[in-house]
Parts: sequence; structure tokens; C-alpha cells
Amino acid sequence: MDINIANKKKKTCVVCGRRIKSGYKYCYKHRVTKKTDIKDMPSDLPLMGYVIATFGALGIIAFIFYIGYLWVMENLNLIMWSAIIILPFLSICYLLGNMRNKRIKIEEELILEKKNKEDIIIEKEEEAEREKYMEKTINKVVEKIKQFESFKKYNKESQYQMQLGGYLQMQFKKVKIEVQKDGSRPDIIINDNIAIEIKGPTTMSELKTLPDKCMRYPKNYEEVAIVLFDIQLSNEKLELYLNSLKDIFPKIIIIKK
Repeated sequence: MDINIANKKKKTCVVCGRRIKSGYKYCYKHRVTKKTDIKDMPSDLPLMGYVIATFGALGIIAFIFYIGYLWVMENLNLIMWSAIIILPFLSICYLLGNMRNKRIKIEEELILEKKNKEDIIIEKEEEAEREKYMEKTINKVVEKIKQFESFKKYNKESQYQMQLGGYLQMQFKKVKIEVQKDGSRPDIIINDNIAIEIKGPTTMSELKTLPDKCMRYPKNYEEVAIVLFDIQLSNEKLELYLNSLKDIFPKIIIIKK
């Protein structure tokens, strides 16, 4: 019976059958490869070993710092003279680099400012040239319309429009008749930037439609001209209405035929 009890106390590894200490399921070889409880994987290094290792590492670090301290104290003069020589040199290098960067930044700003001024000058010159061209073109349009004489007296605006449009097509390269553009539909368009609105026979009811057109046309065209033919109003009423219209829309050109 004592032999059986002794055999029961002898534990073996469940993997290889090696004898192991009480409290373990696996031998050392298989403990590191099997998932076991914390109890089955005890540290091979005792607590005192960890304490000794920790104090040893701290001692080594303290020794290194001590050696460094001794070296610094022995070479303090060398370190101080090195600092006295090197620090001013580094400071001068920093100041020179900073001054160079500021100079480059100022030069870039001056170049950009000069370029912006040149661009503004070029834009103003182009705008002035365009205004001169538009002024020359609109003056020519007004002159040609004033020179125009219809074949007969028309009772319908569309008939007068067709004859005037045909005449202007012989005077200018790009003339269109009633082209819709963003809610605007002038009777005649020249060079895509001059709108001509024709009214006639000109009565007060016809004149009352002009403010709406004078408001919409300038949104899509640089110049707007109104041609009035067969005027059936007294000069006093006509001038009174046209003057009030010009006060609201000073850029509108009015041509009386």
C-alpha cells in the first residue's frame, strides 16, 4: 500500500512521460509550447534574482553617470573653452542664415509686388484699348443707323427691323437678328456685344416698354442702342420721357429716325 501511495505522488509529463515536480502538468520542454495556467509556467528566476538584476542594472547606470561626471570635471576647462568658441560661431551662423532667409523673402515679395503692378498696368492698358475699340465701334454703329433711310414708311416694327438688319449686315461682319440670351432678346445684335432695340411706330405705350429692356440688356451686352422710328408724339412729351429715361440709364444710346 505504501508503494501505491508513492507511485501516485510521482507525477509525469502528460506529453512525454518525464518525471516532473508536484504541481506541474508538463515538463520544462513542453511548458513553453503549451497553453497552461500561470501555475504551470512559473518563472525559472526567483524573486531574489529579479531584485539582484535590478540593483545591478541601476549600479551600472550610476557607474556610467559617475564616470561621465568625472570626465566632465576633469575636462571642464576644455568644455568651457569649446563652448566659448563654438557657441558664438553657431550664433553667427544662425543670424546669417536668418538674415539670408529674410532677404530672400523680401526679394520674393518685391518680385511678386512688381509682377502684380505690371499685371494691373497691362489690364488697365487692355481695358483702355477695349474701351477705345468699343467707343469707336458704337460710334460707327450710331453713324450708320443715322445714315440709314427706309424704302418706305412701315406700320410694323418687324418690317423696319428686317430692312435695318439687312443694311447693318452689309456694314458689319457679325450681325444677328433676335438671338435669345439669358432672358434678353434684342432686335439686332452686332459683334455679340452691342444690342439694338427698335421701337415703332413710336407711341407712349411703346416707350413704356423701354425701361424693362434698358434694365435687362446691359447684363449681357456692353452697349445698348434704342432706335425710334415713325414717332407719333409731340417733341415735348418725347423729350420729357427720354430725359427721365436717360437719368435712370445714362449709358443707353437713343437714336430718333
